[in-house]
Parts: sequence; structure tokens; C-alpha cells
Amino acid sequence: MPSCNLSQFAIGLRSTLSYSDPSNCNLWRNDRRMAIFQQENSSDGSNDKSSSGNNKLRDFLKVASANPEILSQKSSATFLAQQICAKLYESLLRPLDDEEEIDTSLSLADAGLDSLVAIDMRSWWKTTFGFDISVLEMLGKGSMDALGEHATKGLATRFAGDEKGDQETKEQDQIYVGKFARYVAEDRLKVITDSNGG
Repeated sequence: MPSCNLSQFAIGLRSTLSYSDPSNCNLWRNDRRMAIFQQENSSDGSNDKSSSGNNKLRDFLKVASANPEILSQKSSATFLAQQICAKLYESLLRPLDDEEEIDTSLSLADAGLDSLVAIDMRSWWKTTFGFDISVLEMLGKGSMDALGEHATKGLATRFAGDEKGDQETKEQDQIYVGKFARYVAEDRLKVITDSNGG
């Protein structure tokens, strides 16, 4: 007979991604002991909303990487502010019915962003947008609109830098290969000179 200890409980088992989503890396997603969570997840539908929001953001970032000029539009900053706010609400377990109802002019404190939540948001930010923001910088922005504008500026720099960065990387590689070849030649010359002199 299995033992049951009523004084123990577990937290943190809920996944923000659907268990059928291939990007869900939970170790217990295929564990049949967690079937009740999988059933609740599939009947709930709230995770489908968050994954559709993730898909919208992912699609936007693909388009922006191919065409960075769209990041100069005001609608891009508003969209990114809404996505950041949606992620914040998801982290705070405050689900949204419609992303259009998000008030991006709210102050960060009114939206629920504090230093502890900002740590989680920072890691999501770096993973999603591909550049870093400090917790103090995030908290110092003041509103979701300001965070959206910061995201568009950072993405514009990143995507413009990707094109320049490829060329710079090639040039740096050529310089490195030249320095390495010179080092090898000098080293061989030193070996030959030492062997002739010794």
C-alpha cells in the first residue's frame, strides 16, 4: 500500500506552456503520474492563449529581423509593450482575456512589477529579445510604454548590428588568421635559429 504524507506538498508544477508543445522542457511532461495536470491543462485553454501570444511575438520578431524599419513605427512599440505586459500578468498569475484591454500607460508599480518579478522578467527579456536589460534599468523605465520603446530601440540596434556584425566577424577572423600565421612563422623561425645556433 503506498504511503501518503499529508504534511508534504509540492509547488511549481504548473506549466505556462501546453504539455503537448514541443518547446515545453518540463521533466514530468510525459510522466503518467502527472496526467491530472495534463488533463486540466488541455481542458483549461488558458495556456493556449499564452502560447498564441508567444506565437504573435515570435512572428513579429521574425518579421522585424528581416525588415528592421518596422521597429521605427509607434505601433511596434505599443505591440511590444502589450506583449511585455502580458508576460508580466502571466508571471503574476493574472490571466488576460484579451491583450487589447492592456493599459500600457500604467506605471510599472501599478502593473505589479517589483524587484523580484523583474528578475524573472529580465531572464525572459534576454531570451526573447536577445539583448540584456538590468533590473534597475527595467524598474527605472516607469511604464510599459517606456519598456516597449526600449525594446524597439534595442531590437533595432541588434538587428542592424547583425548585418554589420557579420561583416565585422569576417574581418576579425581574417585578422586573427593573419596574426596566427605570423605567429607560427615567427615560432618556426625561432626554432630554426635556435637549432642552427645551438
